[in-house]
Amino acid sequence: MTGAAETPKRPRQVDPWAVASLALGVLLLLDVQRVFLPSLITIFGRAAETPAEQLGLFALLWFLLPFAIVPFGSRIGFGRIAFGGAVLLALIRVALQATDGGQPQLLLAAAGTTAGLLWLYGCAHTLPRRAVPVGLIGGLTLSTLVHVALGTVDFVWRDGVLPWVGSVALVLAFLVVVRLTPREQDEPASSAAWFLAGPVLLVNGVFSGVFAHTSPVSAHPLLGNGPLLVALFLIGHLAAVVAARYGANRAVAFFVVYGVFGFFSPSALFAVLMAVGLAGCLAVTAGAAAKGRQGLALLLGMVVFVLATFGYYAAYDLGYPNQWIPAVVAAVILGIALRKGSPEPQESLPRATVVRGVAVVVAVALLVTAATWPAAVERKTSNGDSLKLIAYNIRMGFGLDGTLALDRIAEWARDQQPDVVLLSEVDRGWMLNGGHDGVARLAERMGMRHYFAPAADPLWGDAILTNLPVTELTSRRLDSYGAPTGAQVQSATVEVGRHKVTIVNTHLQAPAEQARDVARLTAGLAEKGPVILAGDMNVEPGEKPFEDLIRSGLVDGLAAVRPLPTSPADNPAQQIDHVFVTAGLKVESAQAPRLRYSDHLPVMVTVRMNG
Repeated sequence: MTGAAETPKRPRQVDPWAVASLALGVLLLLDVQRVFLPSLITIFGRAAETPAEQLGLFALLWFLLPFAIVPFGSRIGFGRIAFGGAVLLALIRVALQATDGGQPQLLLAAAGTTAGLLWLYGCAHTLPRRAVPVGLIGGLTLSTLVHVALGTVDFVWRDGVLPWVGSVALVLAFLVVVRLTPREQDEPASSAAWFLAGPVLLVNGVFSGVFAHTSPVSAHPLLGNGPLLVALFLIGHLAAVVAARYGANRAVAFFVVYGVFGFFSPSALFAVLMAVGLAGCLAVTAGAAAKGRQGLALLLGMVVFVLATFGYYAAYDLGYPNQWIPAVVAAVILGIALRKGSPEPQESLPRATVVRGVAVVVAVALLVTAATWPAAVERKTSNGDSLKLIAYNIRMGFGLDGTLALDRIAEWARDQQPDVVLLSEVDRGWMLNGGHDGVARLAERMGMRHYFAPAADPLWGDAILTNLPVTELTSRRLDSYGAPTGAQVQSATVEVGRHKVTIVNTHLQAPAEQARDVARLTAGLAEKGPVILAGDMNVEPGEKPFEDLIRSGLVDGLAAVRPLPTSPADNPAQQIDHVFVTAGLKVESAQAPRLRYSDHLPVMVTVRMNG
């Protein structure tokens, strides 16, 4: 029949089950990655000791294993592969909840990585393209929400009934939505969009998922604490849903601005642009024409993720600049979005739906902000003449068994009722270490104020925790003298009764040269009043760097109890963690409790003011 008006096609809606299954699966995969990556450097080997290439090759193996299924994908059935990978990922995630570290934790997390990639491989061939950007960014959003709500210590690291309930609930929800998700090749997303999944995970993990970049030294870092992190990721999620309405140009413009300013001036604006930019680039790329081999593209993108991850973090052991790595990956994302992006405005959501979405984002952001806002910590005054101090290299909070021990460290330290706690090897969200904000977590659990000092980069260094009044606070970078890992020296002048004492915290990486610099700095501070210098010095008593510190006027505060080995924690043989004091101070007691919460033992001293 001719001449009859054609009924306009109704735009296809985003399949909610497909979105939910992809989002929950990404959450579980990121949960597994937060176990797998730190297990590599605490169980398979040791960071700064095991060759970085050996660690990287072991990790790469588990990302390469899924390629074995590529020649048989269509024969087996992509739906079966997706379902089988989902079930295996779910079972491994539950098994991880029951492990107590060691080799079982490492191998389960490694196998869980492979299972998650098999699931994604099947999804790449079966999920409709409209669900892909929303599900991927939604998974990052959901993972971030849960991670922040749990104080960056995930269920998998917790004991007790409630973590089990939470983990099993997430796994069951994932399996239910996977079962309800239609498995049909209805306009699959482009290969380019699936390839971007890996690079997006890398840029998210290194930068946009870590808001401590914006205020790394503040005692109460609003952005580093997490509330706005969740809010901005929700905004990024919403941007992915509506990006098609505004087209590739605007989505790409967001990312261009981020690329120009973000790496040079990290800020809240940088974080907003990052979240919106990643979501927008995924959305417009998913709309491009699908030409097959989506699963292979997904696996190749994940190889980019693991190679870039180890290329970035190995720099802290091998000593080369690493800022260019996420910049290049970001440029790849941008280039693919520019070349392959194809917006589909006819499929955008109605304006009313967008408005309701914005309202939900604002409401959730306010709720999360209220729930995670840091509690006020009262300043502590001391009327006595003594000070209890703990100096502890915590190895990012991972014990000898490879499990996260931040809460156990906090519980032990809180029971000692210290006035000052000095931390070494503490980070504020390194993806390689599981994304934990160790400083904020320990301070919150111990009820103390924290003062972070960047060393290797803005997220890794040392910290002072105290509730005593602090009148002066400084942090100075030390010359590296060729050592790949950066070092700093942090000082805080605190009031102890009627006395003022300057506490100096450091972790030497090139002790032969850096000890001289610290000695000169401490001598200058001692001209104004008494000084306590403590930390991991990486030098034994009697060695030249140790003697340089003594000749500067410092007194070995542990002399009366030597030998006092502190490393390694399971069989202490090296005396490399020290406490020094200047005239006017006396160490009354000193010990190194036999704890297994790190590869070092803590040093605990009581110092008396002699006038």
